[in-house]
Amino acid sequence: LSYGDMMFGGLKADPFQSYPIQAQEYFPSVITFCKEVVSLGPSYFQFVMQHDVLFEAIITYVLCVMQNQSSQIKMAMMYHYGGTLSKIGQQLSAQGLQGDAVIIAIANLAVICV
Repeated sequence: LSYGDMMFGGLKADPFQSYPIQAQEYFPSVITFCKEVVSLGPSYFQFVMQHDVLFEAIITYVLCVMQNQSSQIKMAMMYHYGGTLSKIGQQLSAQGLQGDAVIIAIANLAVICV
C-alpha cells in the first residue's frame, strides 16, 4: 500500500472516529487489514477495540507487516510502538500484570521487528 492508498478509507472509515486512541488518517486501511488478515474473529476484534493498549499494539503490528514500507509507514509504526510501550508501562505501574489485553499487547510487541 502506498501512503496515498492508506489515506483512502472508502466506506470502511469510521465516521465517528471511535477508536480507543487518537485517530490517524491511515487507520481505515490498517483496520481493514486487521479485520481481514489478523483478527481471529468478531469477538477478538471487538476486544481489541475496547482496549487502548491492545489496539495500539495491533496497529503497530499491522504497520510492521505491510508490504510496502514507506518512510511514513515506518515512522507511524515506531510512533505506535512507543505509544504501546508507554501504555504497557503505565498499566503495569498502576495495576501490575492484570488483564488479558496487557498480556496480549506484550506478546504482540515481542514478534515485531523494529
